Amino acid sequence: MWVPDIITLYLNIVLIDLALALILFIFWRSHKTYSGYISWMVSLPVFVGSYLLFLLRGFIPDFISIVIANTVLIFAYILRNDSIWKFIENKSFNIKLNILFLLSSFIFLFYFTFIDNLILARTLFISVMISICVIIGCIPLITTKNKDNHLLRYSFVAILLGLTVVYAIHAIDWIFIPGEHSLFDPNIYLLIFYFYIILLDILTTGLFVMLNMSRTQFELKLSNEIITKSDKELRIQYDKLVTSEKQLRESEEKYRNVVTWANDGIILIQGGLFKYLNPKAIEIIGLNADELIGKPFIHYVHPHEQRKVESIYNKRMEGQQGDSVYETVYLNSEGEAIDVEINAVVIQYEGQPTDLVYVRDIRERKKFQKALDQASKKLNLLNSIIFHEVFNQVLAISNYHALMKKFKNIDQNTSIEIFIQREEAILKNIKISLEFAQSYQDLGIKSAKWQNVKYAFIMAYSHMDTLKMTHVIKTDDLEIFADPLIEKVFHILIDNTFTHSETGTQIILDYHIGQDGVLSLYYSDNGIGISDEMKENIFLSDYKKENGYGLFFAREILDITDISIREIGESGKGVRFEIRVPKGTYRFSKLHPVDKK
Repeated sequence: MWVPDIITLYLNIVLIDLALALILFIFWRSHKTYSGYISWMVSLPVFVGSYLLFLLRGFIPDFISIVIANTVLIFAYILRNDSIWKFIENKSFNIKLNILFLLSSFIFLFYFTFIDNLILARTLFISVMISICVIIGCIPLITTKNKDNHLLRYSFVAILLGLTVVYAIHAIDWIFIPGEHSLFDPNIYLLIFYFYIILLDILTTGLFVMLNMSRTQFELKLSNEIITKSDKELRIQYDKLVTSEKQLRESEEKYRNVVTWANDGIILIQGGLFKYLNPKAIEIIGLNADELIGKPFIHYVHPHEQRKVESIYNKRMEGQQGDSVYETVYLNSEGEAIDVEINAVVIQYEGQPTDLVYVRDIRERKKFQKALDQASKKLNLLNSIIFHEVFNQVLAISNYHALMKKFKNIDQNTSIEIFIQREEAILKNIKISLEFAQSYQDLGIKSAKWQNVKYAFIMAYSHMDTLKMTHVIKTDDLEIFADPLIEKVFHILIDNTFTHSETGTQIILDYHIGQDGVLSLYYSDNGIGISDEMKENIFLSDYKKENGYGLFFAREILDITDISIREIGESGKGVRFEIRVPKGTYRFSKLHPVDKK
């Protein structure tokens, strides 16, 4: 006949309870649990401790392996009983009664171990105590009014009551079957008993976890019902609140749009420190929000402006009258100065006075304004030059006309012919001046803008006789901020090459970025070049050849956006015009090419 290995079953109970304890711990770390969960989780290693002491019977004193081991076993069931009460009733079972159970168990077990060693009495007592704990634990499972998890609860009760039946069978077996009895007797009843203990631990622990999960679902359902009920109440009042709700919705939409998509930076400053920055404000300063929140805002104001800005801020926070709209200069993360317009007002935020600041990046506006001012000055200068030149030419014609009248009755055909030739030359000069004025009358009319260098050059080159000369463009996707007449600048340079280079066959357009960040745009050809003494004269207003004011006006167009031009080529080896574009007035429309430094 097969004899069951009881010790192996004991070890299985130990390992299974440890595994269940680990599973409960993992579940506890990753899910929401409720009152009583910890007690059940702790009961498992307590069970393990009692069974380990049972296994050591014969190797350790009986006081530990019998009295303490069985008391610990009863304590484990008290913990489970307590966990059920905490979970269902949200309170512990009577603590004094639990303590009384433990003390009476200890005394009873001690008595029937060392004074009157009756294993049958111990077995009956333990069976009764565990059955009492089980029945007490079943009470809240049966009496609770929660109907959502009744199947789980009744299953729980059935398994627990099954334990009392098993303990009763175990006790009856020892009472009515004669012989010496031991925990390690190899009989079928003890085998069934321990198998049920293993099954009990697995099923009850699983059901307890499922009850936790069921409560979570119940709370979610209850929350959903509350939300649904609230929604119904809101719908009942909807007709009465429709106007205010619409206004609120519009206000929220405006606020959300202003904060998230505003082209202006929005900053909250509290106690002199950054409290909030919207995406545009973060973009202006050039740091992450985490690097700015809690930092003094004054650190990001240009040192020359800090005293003024701090004074305005302090007055505003003290409730004094001051500038709410003003211009100042911020510093970005790279130390670059940024012209900004500030519009600020004090509000209450989180119960504290807070400065609500709208920050507008006005660098482009300043750039446009400066370009317009420059264009206006250039127009005034050109008007003055043309006016005086035409006036002087007209005065010269008047003088020649007076001389012709003086000699009209005298046979001075030769002298009159000379006068006529000179008048024709003067009229030609006047025509050149007027044509010049007509050609460039749009100077400054349109605002400066970003323009692709390659495209502007090709447009200018397309008006020339392209069969006479080749061209090479190495500007990538370079764009510069210049007057719309930038195409005229390239036309003037190309026209000069076609007219004066004599031996030129190729034009090259290239660029280089210096260490100071200034971009040099080079226009060169392989013609005869320009002599050193004429390199600056060609840009003067009184230097005219057949084509009038070309290079002078090219310089004036570029100067509108602070771009300069000079001739740096070597005489006899072709011209080389350097167009210097300051940092901030050039960019690359696509991926930046390899730096040409």
